[in-house]
Amino acid sequence: MNLQGNIKLLFLSISINCSAFYGPTQDSEPQFIQTEAKITALDSKISGRTSTVMATVLYVTESGDTLKGRTRLMHVPMIGSFREVGDTVSVLYQKDNPYLVKAREESFWQTYGVYILIALGIVISGYQFVKAKRTN
Repeated sequence: MNLQGNIKLLFLSISINCSAFYGPTQDSEPQFIQTEAKITALDSKISGRTSTVMATVLYVTESGDTLKGRTRLMHVPMIGSFREVGDTVSVLYQKDNPYLVKAREESFWQTYGVYILIALGIVISGYQFVKAKRTN
């Protein structure tokens, strides 16, 4: 067998061995269940350029257990969260580990909202700058 045939055979055996170890872990995607939770406490933290609003919530699982958890809430920097203690929020808890909870409002806006506002501010400022330059 020539060198090229040996390299192909080696590559094939490595690929098969790696896929045998990697394959079973792909189906372990956690399942989340949506439920309503009541906010019992809010905690705001500002650290440098980042700020976070954490809520302590009480929620009931499918099995009827009442659990306490903490989740991050959507908020506007320098203003805070639009939620108050006693409000109800939608949360997702992990089916296999119901103590792992996250707010349903963690969405596109929470992830990219600040960046969109900054980009919008740059566009509006650029437009105003170009408009002012044309009048001079």
